[in-house]
Amino acid sequence: LKRKDGISLALGVQLQENLSSLGSSVGKAGVCPTPPPGRAIICPVMCGSDGQCPGKQKCCNYGCLWHCMEPK
Repeated sequence: LKRKDGISLALGVQLQENLSSLGSSVGKAGVCPTPPPGRAIICPVMCGSDGQCPGKQKCCNYGCLWHCMEPK
């Protein structure tokens, strides 16, 4: 059903976002490296889960940064 108020479009976008995130919740083996102490870091989020990282890389919290990294 199409509605003039855009509700059906918003629900479709939300459903697509939910389905695309299902494949990204995969946990991988290994442990994320420890960030060095006292290092100032800008806080971008480059990934949200291991499934968004290539190969064996994990989505790691490195200080305030979320980034794909090789596990230990």
